[in-house]
Amino acid sequence: MRNKLAFFGISSVLVFGGLGTQITAQTAFVDVPSCHWAVEAINQISGETSVTPAQNASTAANAFRQVFEGMKCADPNWTLQFIQNAPDSLRALIAGDPLKGFSLAGVTATVSSNTAKVNFKLNITLKNGLNVARIGNAQLVADKKMGWKVVYSSLSALNLPVFPK
Repeated sequence: MRNKLAFFGISSVLVFGGLGTQITAQTAFVDVPSCHWAVEAINQISGETSVTPAQNASTAANAFRQVFEGMKCADPNWTLQFIQNAPDSLRALIAGDPLKGFSLAGVTATVSSNTAKVNFKLNITLKNGLNVARIGNAQLVADKKMGWKVVYSSLSALNLPVFPK
């Protein structure tokens, strides 16, 4: 129940804080990937908006999280809209559903003009059963449509099997 309550808290902020945007036909919220349990209900109540997402530390951290949410859903369209300069091969890798799950801890973000840096502790579980942990940071750049995009080279520098170099 805690996750459901946290989700609705985030959605309320998005609705009233003006972070909703025209992202995909699937959802108008930048924190609700296509496989989320509430996506159908959100789609019914959300409607289209044309508000530009805020470019603050919170939305930078959220953009980083959404990369992994989309991978967990095996949804390359969701994931790739949050990544800048992703290689073409990443689409097929994500569609192949490599990620069973992930967790993020200690996530902090700092913003400087049109760039941001997200520090984190990441644990991923691959479908083959392999668990991988990393402590690191990712670089982000401002994006008018999404708020932020994670720079792919900072993801591939983590040496994770889901982000080939």
